[in-house]
Amino acid sequence: MKMKRSGYTYSVLRYVHDAVAGEFLNVGVVLLSSAPRQLRVRTTNSFMRLQLAFPGCDTKAVKWRLASIERARTRAF
Repeated sequence: MKMKRSGYTYSVLRYVHDAVAGEFLNVGVVLLSSAPRQLRVRTTNSFMRLQLAFPGCDTKAVKWRLASIERARTRAF
């Protein structure tokens, strides 16, 4: 049986604490596949690493923004 390949593209979601210093942590990924046409979003649900790496991080704001990305995904498809 021959497997059909499908194309996809993805984007890594990053929390950038200091753009000048280039410091960031990956907090999720968005995947778009062409066949079958799907948009998937996977984000972190553990923010301890962010708090440890960047003590000044507003984790409540990060959680809200990641949740808004996930909500937008459900409206897109």
